[in-house]
Amino acid sequence: MDQADVERLFNAAAEIEPPTGLVNNAGLTAHTGDLADTPADVIRNVIDVNLVGVVMCAREAVRAMSTRRGGHGGAIVNISSAAATPGSPHESVHYAAAKAGVEELTVGLAKEVADDGIRVNAVAPGIVNTDIHAPPVLRTGRKARCHAFRCVGWPSPRRSRRRSSGCSAPRPLTPRAR
Repeated sequence: MDQADVERLFNAAAEIEPPTGLVNNAGLTAHTGDLADTPADVIRNVIDVNLVGVVMCAREAVRAMSTRRGGHGGAIVNISSAAATPGSPHESVHYAAAKAGVEELTVGLAKEVADDGIRVNAVAPGIVNTDIHAPPVLRTGRKARCHAFRCVGWPSPRRSRRRSSGCSAPRPLTPRAR
């Protein structure tokens, strides 16, 4: 994650109007299988994209939105994953670990910036039929396990925009909800 890229992004947004919201959405698995078989460079890349990138964007959003720092307040929505809780054994433990980090970032940052006019929440979607999951999900049988325990239907991105997919986080992710 390059801090200069994050700063360019927020500077470009500020040219339109001061930022008041951030949807912090990053998702990369890059490898499906046991952690012991996952190359170290893949692990670093997945954590960099899914966690470090989210932290850096949240940091820049707080700098721009904090009323204590001259901003107008706002909201940050971090996108986690339902994989964070069960840990995705034999599939993507590295991805689940990064998404669990996003959940804890959400909790801590929500408490840290509550008095600065910024709300911080997270959404933890289940499996959605996109390129990030489709081949490994079908190969590992995760789709069937998802149906058995959590999900209603096999949601597509289009369907998910229209209504809830039926997949949800197993626990609330905000301090107030806990």
